[in-house]
Amino acid sequence: MNAEVIPSGHPVFAACADGNVGEFRRFLDEGLSVYSESEAEPPLIAVACGHGRKECVDLLVEFGLDINKPFNRFGQLPLQQAISYGHDDLVRHLFEIGADVNQEDNFGCVPLRGVFGSGKIDLAKLLICNGAHVESKKSDFVQAAAQGNQIESLEFIKKHFGIESKALDSVDERMGTPLIAASKKGNYEAAQWLLAHGADKNVKDRFRKTARDWAESNGHERIVELLSGN
Repeated sequence: MNAEVIPSGHPVFAACADGNVGEFRRFLDEGLSVYSESEAEPPLIAVACGHGRKECVDLLVEFGLDINKPFNRFGQLPLQQAISYGHDDLVRHLFEIGADVNQEDNFGCVPLRGVFGSGKIDLAKLLICNGAHVESKKSDFVQAAAQGNQIESLEFIKKHFGIESKALDSVDERMGTPLIAASKKGNYEAAQWLLAHGADKNVKDRFRKTARDWAESNGHERIVELLSGN
């Protein structure tokens, strides 16, 4: 990641967060690395994207930052950061300067996953129009929507791409099937939607537990009742 650790509280972090472009440029002109971070502050690109500071992003790129380089040990990308904080204009700008919409982090997640998980349909359309692949990651997107209890995302995926049994019942290593994920979290609406669209409630995860087992373990009585029907 080419990280360079500088002292915590260095004024460059405040300049970046506040969008103080003149001061931010001065620090970069003086030779401060575009990959600077501290023990208390994340890398500068994460600060810029988290605060929606387009001008600061542009300065970092001007001084040599790779916009597609992950900024932490999880492989998180600047585009994912901008999406997470809801900076739609910056997301559009990142596309313009070369952000890869299909690049995966260390968990195999692409930016569109976070969009479906938070129900940001307009942003989903934007990413898809800019080349985001759906078919190869469909089960992951259904999983994300179930975890986020985002019915609008599920409806969007169904309408535009279809949701077949493979996507409904695919077992994720960490969260199980989408129905198991919804049941773990107490997401009643998502569990109800998934069942209505053919999800198999008897599929077990790697712990040999069903969605009903998880709902019982986590005290989600409405979902237990929902899953107890025929």
